[in-house]
Amino acid sequence: MTVDDLAPAFRAALLAHAPWDEKNIEISKIEARPKKSKLPEGKLSFDIDPPLNGRYLGKVSFRFILKIDDIVRKRIRVCGQVEVYRPVVCASGTFNRGHILQTDDLRLARRPLSRLRGQVLEAQAQAVGLALKRSVKAGQILTEKMLEPPVVIRRGDRITILAKSPYITVCVPGEAREEGSSGALIRVKNLMSKREIVAKVLDSETAMVRF
Repeated sequence: MTVDDLAPAFRAALLAHAPWDEKNIEISKIEARPKKSKLPEGKLSFDIDPPLNGRYLGKVSFRFILKIDDIVRKRIRVCGQVEVYRPVVCASGTFNRGHILQTDDLRLARRPLSRLRGQVLEAQAQAVGLALKRSVKAGQILTEKMLEPPVVIRRGDRITILAKSPYITVCVPGEAREEGSSGALIRVKNLMSKREIVAKVLDSETAMVRF
């Protein structure tokens, strides 16, 4: 008996246990250890034990318990190299740091799971409207850590400071003392009182503070 006799069973077992869609799985370099097994004549059957570590990516090994007429005759290992491909979001061109991504800036491409690093994106909508933290090249895979909400207020911008309490709302002119994206806390200067306070960015013209 050689690996050719057991390869179909290895493939079937892996596809049955692996958590991915069959169309995204690639299996190669199947080999048996030992390479050949001599068995007596009779009706062949076998049991297959999955990997103890539960890992089905990279080099995967199943234990085959070979039986002749229901009597265990040999235990061997059948190994194979497994790769999984999944769609990920990539840059469609070269873009500089701070660039705000639009749909045309993105494309989906199938990439091997074993080579992916970080929290990748699987849908273009996850990146649209976000800004790049650093420059990227065409075809580069985008991850969550590479993106951030775009800056809407910059240092020196004249803004409206919205001061709210449960009973009253006051609007005063202000100046941003640092840049920030929507939802960020930044230092702003009240141009009437000349005091600096911390406010939450609402949009490109407004920051809010509660009192």
